[in-house]
Amino acid sequence: MMFHVTARHRPEDCPHRSPEVEAAVSSHRSLADMAAETGVQVHIAVSAAPDHVFYAVLESDDFGAIRRLLDAGHVIPQEFDIVPVLPLAEAFQYRRQW
Repeated sequence: MMFHVTARHRPEDCPHRSPEVEAAVSSHRSLADMAAETGVQVHIAVSAAPDHVFYAVLESDDFGAIRRLLDAGHVIPQEFDIVPVLPLAEAFQYRRQW
């Protein structure tokens, strides 16, 4: 199952504003390493830096693995929105069945 993740942090928690936080983020394990450890496939992960928001599309049959990945990468205080999603072509297939 695929999930769209939105992660937001406050401007005052931004790694670019604090040398200590930036050092902690820089020394942290990579997203690819954490995804491999949790068995989560990362389709895309992007940053909207001026807005202090990150977006990702992740895939796993185990929602707990999604949470473990996000918890492992949680170096700064963030709020997460996690929404199950379908590829558009697959969503249209389901629509025809309704």
